[in-house]
Amino acid sequence: MSTSSKSSPVSYDTVRDVFLWRRKKLSLLVLLVSTATWVSLDVYQFNLITVASWAAMFAVTSLFLYGNIARFLRKEEPDLSGLEISEQTAIEAARSVRQSIEEGVRWMCHVSAERELFLFARVVAALWLLSYVGSFWDSLSLLYIGNNLCITVTRMNTQAS
Repeated sequence: MSTSSKSSPVSYDTVRDVFLWRRKKLSLLVLLVSTATWVSLDVYQFNLITVASWAAMFAVTSLFLYGNIARFLRKEEPDLSGLEISEQTAIEAARSVRQSIEEGVRWMCHVSAERELFLFARVVAALWLLSYVGSFWDSLSLLYIGNNLCITVTRMNTQAS
């Protein structure tokens, strides 16, 4: 891992620690937030765009009220310079996404162009099974189930070892 990724607030080590339950409070928070998101979006039939719009409206309204109340009480305005994303962080994120896409394309070309018939058949069968299972649930439910299974299985594996 590069030394520049350690300066970012969320690193691969943090993600690994969350899934391996090394940071129990953060893992529990991820589990609770994903559960609340799934309940609000799936059970109450909310749309992701609607909830994202409500969250953005809440944030903008809160900042507007806070700034006006601070100005009304003759206090200094809040310093929002910490909300900026540095150019280096944006470049690192774009580079990471590009590398992931390139690895995926290389893997797809390897599976489809090589003469490994069994690997090709397994990939096609897995994708067919995924599409079949996906026809029963929406993507949010599948992401929620996958997240919880991943956290639970890694938790059981770390306790067993």
